[in-house]
Amino acid sequence: MSHTNIGEGINILLPFDGGESSAKALDEAITLAKKMDAHLTLIHVIEQDERSGGIFHWHRSLHKNSFAATEGTEVRDRASIQILEGNETKLEQSGIKYTMRSETASSVSKTIVDMINQENYGLVVIGCQDPVNHDIPKKIISKSQKPVIVVK
Repeated sequence: MSHTNIGEGINILLPFDGGESSAKALDEAITLAKKMDAHLTLIHVIEQDERSGGIFHWHRSLHKNSFAATEGTEVRDRASIQILEGNETKLEQSGIKYTMRSETASSVSKTIVDMINQENYGLVVIGCQDPVNHDIPKKIISKSQKPVIVVK
């Protein structure tokens, strides 16, 4: 396991699904980024079902707390942009440096873990009410080589 010196100028990764826990984690990540002069990256990963070719995308306000299958990259991109850009004003007003990314993958947790371990992130902030019983946060926490802060 590699050790990371958490301090000024680090990169923070925030997996973001648009839910209440993610919103709380965003607030915490902004606070940390300000204190540490860090760059914050929000990543929204959309899971693609390889068997059906459909894209399964979850977001509270877009799909009323349920999974919805959508077809095509235009719909996927538009939904992901809505989730991320809905927080752009907050990010701009915070004065921190930030990036917003969107990915499509067959495994949300693997994509996020690969980003953490292969890219230049020193800290991960993730929102989840119950990380022990939710598969994606549990995998991120257990497989990350960098510190993970869980915001409930």
